Amino acid sequence: MSIEVKETHEFEMPMDIQIQESSEVWWASTIEYDLTVNGEEWTVRVAETPKGTDFYYFTEDGWEPFTEEGEEPVLDAIYEAWSDGELTHG
Repeated sequence: MSIEVKETHEFEMPMDIQIQESSEVWWASTIEYDLTVNGEEWTVRVAETPKGTDFYYFTEDGWEPFTEEGEEPVLDAIYEAWSDGELTHG
């Protein structure tokens, strides 16, 4: 692909820029889910980067990391549904 930068006050002559290669080197994505589980409202976030995935849930005190399975059965179920690809967005 070739891109031509036309002459402007910054450039005295046109520039021909050719892309030899491009690749994604970093990405980050956070998806928030508002869920109802057995009539109870839950808000969770899944934050993913190339270094890993973090799972958070919202409480009266703000966002808390979900780190220990077995601590909250509903969060276990939500996490498992996400892990199995059953929660989608868009």
